[in-house]
Amino acid sequence: MADPDGCDLKDPRETARKAAKAVCEWGPLVIQALRVLWDLLGS
Repeated sequence: MADPDGCDLKDPRETARKAAKAVCEWGPLVIQALRVLWDLLGS
């Protein structure tokens, strides 16, 4: 059984940290890709 003071409190923070890192890394790429698609659809 997992220790509530260990896994249950630690894992969400680690997941949130990884998610924030992924957003920082991939966000600009996603925005750029959407802009390219928007330009292709608009022209």
